[in-house]
Amino acid sequence: MFNKKIILYFLIFYALCIVILCIAPLNTKSELNHFNIIGFRADHFFHSLLFTPFLPIIWFGNMDRGNKKRLFLLIGLGFLFAISAEMLQLFIPYRSFTFNDVMANCIGVALGSFVFLIRRGKLIKE
Repeated sequence: MFNKKIILYFLIFYALCIVILCIAPLNTKSELNHFNIIGFRADHFFHSLLFTPFLPIIWFGNMDRGNKKRLFLLIGLGFLFAISAEMLQLFIPYRSFTFNDVMANCIGVALGSFVFLIRRGKLIKE
């Protein structure tokens, strides 16, 4: 259904985009901290949105899709990636590490995993 090589390239591109966004001098004046999107601070909303597609991207590149242990391993990998991306900012002088950003990243992974698992269940039943 999906070409594994294309998914791998897309996953690498996605991960590189996240790393670039984490090290780029964005929001250094905290512009996004002062307005809300559907009740959430804009920077936290965008953090969550950025990490939401992690599980679906990595899942479609995975050949052993029926393995539940692998599924939970991939979800754990998503959380590790979300935490690591934020911790990278500890070493960059113009960026700041905050626990709230880590939580927003992890919420994005959890939301993407939740939606994916619900959708996957519907696909299996059909």
